[in-house]
Amino acid sequence: MSSAGASHGGWYAGVGAEYAVLNYLILSIDYKHYQFETKQHNCNVAALSCLGVADFRNIDADVDSVMARVSFKFSPWSAGSVARY
Repeated sequence: MSSAGASHGGWYAGVGAEYAVLNYLILSIDYKHYQFETKQHNCNVAALSCLGVADFRNIDADVDSVMARVSFKFSPWSAGSVARY
């Protein structure tokens, strides 16, 4: 078994939003798009490489992700118990 690794440059862009449903409950959603450059790799098995056999493949990756969150705010003190000077 043979293995190889390579780095692919790329970029990502995203957008997100949050909304306070209640004073202690926040809903959020994020979207991100990742795009990496395409590169050609020789994916042959080491035993075949000495025979001159090549297995070239174009490797790329484009990914879209969506993440939703629910956040709770906890406060050990009520707003009225804060000292004022």
